[in-house]
Amino acid sequence: MTMSGDHVSIKGCSPAALSKDCSDIGTDNVLYTPDSAMNLLSVSRLTESDLDVLFCEGKAYIYKDGKPLMAVKAQNGLFPLTADSMRDSAALASAPKIVDVSDLVLVPAVAGATDAQ
Repeated sequence: MTMSGDHVSIKGCSPAALSKDCSDIGTDNVLYTPDSAMNLLSVSRLTESDLDVLFCEGKAYIYKDGKPLMAVKAQNGLFPLTADSMRDSAALASAPKIVDVSDLVLVPAVAGATDAQ
């Protein structure tokens, strides 16, 4: 069902990659909906496929193993995937670095402690 309440007919389901050039970006259970005006990607499906997605300063960045694979600029509140966005090397070069924080240890603040001045 769409945001407007319309129903969309699903004609099939299969694994897919976004393009031959970006075969690292793929997911299972892609729904084929020929009557849809555009293709949509589920962020949760991307993250379930071992990809990371970062939304920052009007762009969406898709990473695999910390390496930026795609940078997509927002247009009217959506992030349209195009062949150009998959090959935008300048946008990829400026992608924020992802830091693995899984090994960090959080230390609770001590009550009554103040910052050194």
